[in-house]
Amino acid sequence: MSINYRSKPWALIYDLFNQGRHQKELKFYRAELKQCASPVLEMACGSGMILLELLHEGINVYGFDLSEETSRAA
Repeated sequence: MSINYRSKPWALIYDLFNQGRHQKELKFYRAELKQCASPVLEMACGSGMILLELLHEGINVYGFDLSEETSRAA
């Protein structure tokens, strides 16, 4: 039996397990993106934990991931 890690339940599990753990990354991206022209591309954005935070702050960011599922509403 193979496990499909690209399914919606795994995106939800990832988000629940990692909730609040991306604060260092967000701080880094905020500082770096102030110096960049937009738009910004986040590769392998997963369920969008970082990407969605940046979007809510008004940063022009796009992302893609191998998985088509997400546990968050964009």
